Amino acid sequence: SPYRRTHGAAQLKKPMSRPSGRIDARVAIRRALAEFVPERPLMPERTIAVIDGNSLMHRAFHGLPPSMTAPDGRPTNAVFGFMSMLFKMVADLQPSGVVVAFDRGKPAFRTEALAQYKIHRPPTDPDLKSQFPMIKELLGSLAIPIVEAEGWEGDDVLGTLAARGSAEGMRVLLVTGDKDAL
Repeated sequence: SPYRRTHGAAQLKKPMSRPSGRIDARVAIRRALAEFVPERPLMPERTIAVIDGNSLMHRAFHGLPPSMTAPDGRPTNAVFGFMSMLFKMVADLQPSGVVVAFDRGKPAFRTEALAQYKIHRPPTDPDLKSQFPMIKELLGSLAIPIVEAEGWEGDDVLGTLAARGSAEGMRVLLVTGDKDAL
């Protein structure tokens, strides 16, 4: 049969074929993600992975060569690295759900509490900054919720989501590259 059954929901998917012209990126990403899903779940039923989006974007951006670009010249190294880490995490840990938290605006709480907060940090590289809308669009295409709160950093949102998930009886996995998160 040209159809195969995927794990989880009883969805039937056609085999991946390249039509003449372009493949819709959302379809290609969903198909690629489906290939990473192992036969059996590795975790209890209610496990949520909460990702620090800014942390993973920075790690991917600085860990991959800036020569990775889209055909129109836009840099894509952070997007590629972020999606690779996301796919591997989903394949390895099999969470029931994934949520990504991002910074939004200046962290009012921390800058009010400590005037010197991140005062020596250089501004975000424009090539990295330009990739945030791309990753958010891809996450939206995959139906992965994005959580942002004005005046709060992604790791603050991460902690709030973790506390609420735990209070609801979920197993919560924190996915971050920040050393100060623990």
